[in-house]
Amino acid sequence: MARNNTVNEIKAILSQETDFIKPLLSKMLQEILEAEMNESIGASSYERAQSHLSYRAGYYSRQLVTRIGSIELRVPRDREGKFSTALFECYQRSEKALLGILSEVYTGCIYS
Repeated sequence: MARNNTVNEIKAILSQETDFIKPLLSKMLQEILEAEMNESIGASSYERAQSHLSYRAGYYSRQLVTRIGSIELRVPRDREGKFSTALFECYQRSEKALLGILSEVYTGCIYS
């Protein structure tokens, strides 16, 4: 279900936006953050499971400056404050780490 929602949102972005790169990148990065949080706590949003390693505790806003402009992200939090994303290092607000992550994902897709 979540995958269908993502696909529909991407289709809407592509059909409505004349400059679709920025919203598309924003959507992709938000999905990566959510996937990292799901992996970190051992469950997806609203999932009831005994195997939770932690629990969600909302979001905080974070701006990431890229070549296509500034992107506002909602970074998930966990109750213990241990969640850390691989998208950017602490206090980093540029795309240096983002390019590294995307290249790892790209090479992983090619060689797997």
